[in-house]
Amino acid sequence: EGLEKHLKSADFFDVDLYPTAKLAITGAEAGEDGFYKISADLTIKDVTAPVNFEAKLSPTAEGLSASAQFEIDRTVWGLKYGSGKFFQDLGDNMINDDIIFDVDLQANRKN
Repeated sequence: EGLEKHLKSADFFDVDLYPTAKLAITGAEAGEDGFYKISADLTIKDVTAPVNFEAKLSPTAEGLSASAQFEIDRTVWGLKYGSGKFFQDLGDNMINDDIIFDVDLQANRKN
């Protein structure tokens, strides 16, 4: 509960001011075995930066399922709290700059 509250605070995602983040796919290149190389723009706290990752696409009875995992450096989006890149002598209070996203999407065919 305390961690979630802190992550939602202005120290991190500031969800009162920026309630949503956005991942906009800008390109997809087919690979092998249902994998695609995805290019996208990720917007967090009104900062947009490109991300690239692989996604697995699979047909389903209702449409399509997609899953991916990718890692970002949070400081690119201005999330600097506890970062050793910006603050010295943090010791055990330093927080890793990497955030891992697990994405699972379900797209249903339009009737």
